[in-house]
Amino acid sequence: MEKKVLIFGFGRMGVSHALQICGLLRSRGVEFQISIIETSIVAKLVAKSIFCGKVHFKSLNQLMSLPADYFDYAVDATPPFERVRNRQLLERISKRYLIEKPLRTKIGQNGQSGYVLQHNPLIDDLKRQLQGVNLSGIEVALKTNLVFKEEEGWRSGKNGGVVNEFLGHLLSVPFACLSPLKSLKVECVTHKPGLVDVLLTSELYPIRLVFEYGCSNVRKSTYNWRFYGHNAEIVTYDCYQIGSSFPNLNESHSIATLGVAKEFYLRGFDFCSQAVSLIDGQGDKMGTKQLECIDSIISGVLEMVTEK
Repeated sequence: MEKKVLIFGFGRMGVSHALQICGLLRSRGVEFQISIIETSIVAKLVAKSIFCGKVHFKSLNQLMSLPADYFDYAVDATPPFERVRNRQLLERISKRYLIEKPLRTKIGQNGQSGYVLQHNPLIDDLKRQLQGVNLSGIEVALKTNLVFKEEEGWRSGKNGGVVNEFLGHLLSVPFACLSPLKSLKVECVTHKPGLVDVLLTSELYPIRLVFEYGCSNVRKSTYNWRFYGHNAEIVTYDCYQIGSSFPNLNESHSIATLGVAKEFYLRGFDFCSQAVSLIDGQGDKMGTKQLECIDSIISGVLEMVTEK
């Protein structure tokens, strides 16, 4: 049976999601029909070229008149300020949908967030290693060459920037592995050009997040998580490998040792796994409360930070 795919916004992420989802369906021998909501003439030309003209362009008014569950899969890759309106529509006209991060809205049972790092193949292994560990704190570090405030378009405005782009990613890994924290709040933020340092406190342990951006010596964004025990033990994770000094947990695990294979690989194992979760209905590894907590923390940090 032919599957109907909707991509809402055909910018950088819209193109990536369209290619990943359709490539995955094609690898499974599934026929599909793709529809795109986009106002940019250039983006429409790109879409026609990618899909050899076999693409349907629809308007927002046309979507509103469609019956319930018309699309099998939908992705909202529009700017954050449009997502509250779009979410209500996608919940009605699609069987399963994904909203890119930051969410800025709640998602329903058939929805999924765009926090892609929670879908890394090592996350389940990391979660097992952290079970039963009495943590004293978590530190997360990001280094990136990106500086969104120097770009044109919405990513350089109040809905863009390093905090909007990466804070949810940094929190999604511990949130996917650990029990929800009941009283997580923004305690301290230090900011200067090229650096944002955030301290979050909770009833159990603190989480420190350090963003270094505009780094000329970094080719691509790198992430590092460090989970500390009360006796100087540590579990480390960087999206490629897990290390541990905890007793009985000092075995190293990596993408290579897992022998990960994907049906259709586009731009990272986690991105591929995210598409599989959407198509197969697995959804997020984080719960609704954790997703709402991330949105709240992003808002709290942005009130204290003006990126330069």
